[in-house]
Amino acid sequence: DDEKNVNDLLAKCCCVYPPLGLKLCDIIQSAIEPLFNAKVDSIGAKICLDEEEAGEVVNVAREYSLLPLEWDSKEIMTFCAKLSLLDFCKEVEEIMKPIVMSSAMAANATLYCNLCRLVHAMLSEQLSEDRSFINNVDENILEFVERVLVASLSLFPFNPAIASDLWSVLSLLPYHIRYALYAAWRNYGLEKA
Repeated sequence: DDEKNVNDLLAKCCCVYPPLGLKLCDIIQSAIEPLFNAKVDSIGAKICLDEEEAGEVVNVAREYSLLPLEWDSKEIMTFCAKLSLLDFCKEVEEIMKPIVMSSAMAANATLYCNLCRLVHAMLSEQLSEDRSFINNVDENILEFVERVLVASLSLFPFNPAIASDLWSVLSLLPYHIRYALYAAWRNYGLEKA
């Protein structure tokens, strides 16, 4: 009950002070980075310059913010690269609720696409290990897809790339689960996309 109250308060704070929602997005982005790097093949990683080859890095001054300086200089949390899909969905869904409820996700398409790509990679990995997994997908995974990924799509202006990333996840699911997700999406009043 306390966790729900904290999430509700956090969602309200994100609505009142949008930089808080953006900072939460940044925290999630950095938290999923080790897991993302371990699970998702980066298309451009092989052609990018090494840090030594890239030259001098430009330091941008920290914008004025009411957020604590520690949030910019510390790692708040990270997810282990060996985390299972089920554990990932359980942990991230609670953290993402205030971000989705406050529409802060709309300002961070990169986070949304990375979440979609990560879930796609982890779901594909699970399917390659156990083909029967798709018939018994855990409820927590489906709730994450419904409440975070599908619901957040409506926050973005029309963008085929973002829709394609979500479709990469949904296409792995059987049609009856996909249609249940579509029906749930319509119930929230987010029919824009």
